[in-house]
Amino acid sequence: MDLADIQREIAALPATLPPPDGITAAEDTAASAQGVSGPLQIVSKQGRVILRLSAAVEALESQTKALADEAKRQRQEADAAGERLRQSERRARQTALEAIHLMDALDWVGEAVGARGDLALSREIVSAQRDCLRRLAAVGVTEIPAARGAAMDGRLHEGLEAAEEDGDDGKGGVPQYHIRSLVRRGYQIGPDILRRAGVITAA
Repeated sequence: MDLADIQREIAALPATLPPPDGITAAEDTAASAQGVSGPLQIVSKQGRVILRLSAAVEALESQTKALADEAKRQRQEADAAGERLRQSERRARQTALEAIHLMDALDWVGEAVGARGDLALSREIVSAQRDCLRRLAAVGVTEIPAARGAAMDGRLHEGLEAAEEDGDDGKGGVPQYHIRSLVRRGYQIGPDILRRAGVITAA
């Protein structure tokens, strides 16, 4: 017997029940008027209370299920939004890496032109490099600082070589393990390192 069967049986109970054996209807009416209830009347009242409670439980269960369904829907929407965000971030990172390759090519051209001694063209290339860096910064891609004399940070910098240079102290004023010169630019998007800066440090 399940809850629905119990509810049907309780609902079938009459609002008033016949008096127990040995008690006349008049005596039963008088007892009821005085607030005295027989066993069957008590069962009937309890049955109606149970009906009301079971109805309340069913309503609560229905509300709980509706809330659970809504929470599940919201989780699914949040998961879908998170996946779209991750895909967007991956595309942005790939685009930034392609831009870095173009900057590398521009750096190489600048070095080649500088080696030939063409100062006018070299200045034009430097201007183009600065413009490209500004454009990258506008979309969140920034160059990793690697100034001469700065301390090397293994998270931001890659030490390609350690070398001494001529100077009064034999190191040109650069402390040991500090950056002596920049070999390859490094880039990042916020805290995300796209590529570490390649540097030569003082030995």
